[in-house]
Amino acid sequence: MVKFKVSPSKAALSASLILAVLCIFFYAQKELERTIRMAKETELKITVKAKQIVEKRLDDAKKQIAARDEQIKAALDKLNKEALARKDLEAMLAYSEKEKYELAVQLEEIAAHLTKPVELGKIDVGPGKEVADKGAGVK
Repeated sequence: MVKFKVSPSKAALSASLILAVLCIFFYAQKELERTIRMAKETELKITVKAKQIVEKRLDDAKKQIAARDEQIKAALDKLNKEALARKDLEAMLAYSEKEKYELAVQLEEIAAHLTKPVELGKIDVGPGKEVADKGAGVK
């Protein structure tokens, strides 16, 4: 092995130079990390703001959906009421038609019993005359 003799002043100068280079390197590294950290913080702030905007839009959309659901529910309730009312009216109509048919049958039965025509008399009312029935009779 070969030994070099270096004077102490040269060794100190070399060590100082190495330390200076290391200091510059570490300073540059620190500044690079600071720049990167600041860029990431800015990016994080932008992302947080974007998230807040998206959450607000999502809440608005949920409110709109809830309002539309309420409108749909109200419309369905109204339709159900109308359907029930229609069923009730249809039942009433069917009952009325049945009664109409039964009354028509009764009318036909009564008409069948009255085969003889009936003549109603005239009622003359004049000054000083009494009401008189003229010829109410059955033919």
